Amino acid sequence: MKKLIVVLLLVSMATGAMAADYGYLTLKLQDGTQQSLVSDGLKISFTDGCLVATATDGTVYSVEQSRLYSMYFSDSSVTAITNVGASAPVSVTANNGTLYVAAAKGSKVSVYSVSGALVGRATLSSTTAEAVGNALPSGVYLVKIGDLTTKICVK
Repeated sequence: MKKLIVVLLLVSMATGAMAADYGYLTLKLQDGTQQSLVSDGLKISFTDGCLVATATDGTVYSVEQSRLYSMYFSDSSVTAITNVGASAPVSVTANNGTLYVAAAKGSKVSVYSVSGALVGRATLSSTTAEAVGNALPSGVYLVKIGDLTTKICVK
């Protein structure tokens, strides 16, 4: 019995050490959706048939165990932001804090921060690259051109 307890203790310590090397815990649900949680200081418990994950800032994420397909630690988070196809060629680039967009003439362009705040808006007057956002601080932005949404990193 003592050997079993020692083995279980060693396995749990090794698992904890391995998890500390990764920045995110990703939960994949039966419906295919995924949620990434910052693993630093994350507390996980199982209560009333639910997995409950509590972050250091007090944010709580809860999911029924029956909906949970898998969970794993990773170096990067999963985002729900994907590039959606467009009917006309579109180009979004960034240079020195300015976003340049090339798309069909008359395209309506909106630029959002990842928090959802609108930071720029324009209607393209030609198909060549036009400046849409000026003096943007470094970060990730969502650029909506018609029904196309893409993300871009400004450095």
